[in-house]
Amino acid sequence: VSLGRALFRKPSAFLMDEPLSSVEPEGKWHLKMLIRKIQETLEQTLIYVTHDQSEALTLADRILVMNEGEFLQYAPVETIYQRPANTFVGYFIGDPGMNFIESTLSDGHLDCGNFSYDVSKISLSAHGKRFKIGIRPEHVEVSAAKVANWIQATLMSVENLGNMKILHLKSGNHDVKAKLEMWDTSVEGTVWIHLPEDKVRIFKENGELVPA
Repeated sequence: VSLGRALFRKPSAFLMDEPLSSVEPEGKWHLKMLIRKIQETLEQTLIYVTHDQSEALTLADRILVMNEGEFLQYAPVETIYQRPANTFVGYFIGDPGMNFIESTLSDGHLDCGNFSYDVSKISLSAHGKRFKIGIRPEHVEVSAAKVANWIQATLMSVENLGNMKILHLKSGNHDVKAKLEMWDTSVEGTVWIHLPEDKVRIFKENGELVPA
C-alpha cells in the first residue's frame, strides 16, 4: 500500500527501510522481484535499507555496507563480494561469510602455523608482519583422498542444506568452512583442502584489504 501511494505521487527517489522484514518467505521472494521490476521500469533511484544480505545481493546494483554508523564500502555487487574492503564486509556479505586465517609474513610466505602460503609475487612488507588470508567457503576445495601439496584438515561436521553442503573443518588452530554441491556424507575424519591462489584475498592486521 505504501509503495502504491508513493508511485502515484511520482517521486524522484524511493527510500525503503526493511520493507519485507515481517513478510513470510514465499511472499518475500515475490515482493523482491516486484520491487526490482518496478525499479528497472521506472529507472529511478531506490535506496533499500536491510540487514538481510541476500536481499541486498538480489536487489542492488551497488551496495553500501555500514557498521555502527560508519561507511565501510560502496561498490557494485560483484566488487563487494569478490573484493571486500575489509574483513567485516567479507564476513557480513556471504552465506556463510568469508573464512579468515591468521598468518605472519616470513621469507616470502605467510606462515599460518600448520601450513604456509606463498606470497613471493606480492609486496607485503610495507603493510606489516601480521595478515589474514581470506577465502569464500564456495572456493575452498576439499578431497577425501590425499592430494600432494594440499592442506590436511579434520572434518568436524556436515551441514546439509539440501542442494548444498557446508563442511565445518579444522586445520591446526584454524576453523574453515567449505560450501559444496556434492559431498559423500559417509566421509569422516581426515580430509585435504586447497585454497586456490586466484580466490584468496589478503587483509592487513587491522582488517583492511591489501591493495591488488
